[in-house]
Amino acid sequence: MAKSVKVNSTLKDAGKGHSVWKEDLNFVVGETKFDDFAALFNAAEGLNKDCAEEDAQLAGLKNTGDEKARQVARHRHSLPQ
Repeated sequence: MAKSVKVNSTLKDAGKGHSVWKEDLNFVVGETKFDDFAALFNAAEGLNKDCAEEDAQLAGLKNTGDEKARQVARHRHSLPQ
């Protein structure tokens, strides 16, 4: 079974690495330079923010839909049989 990824904690850890790496821009991990890492880190943070905003919007839509369903159910029960 696939492991669940903890995006926020991973980004938090990457942010610490980003801060430390800024101190020595000549440091290289494998073939990855700071600018490459920073671009990926910024893109990941942006995507995470976008997903969080969309999740909030979807939750709002779901709540609205649930409320509409309750209203319809209440209305239906109040109609004469």
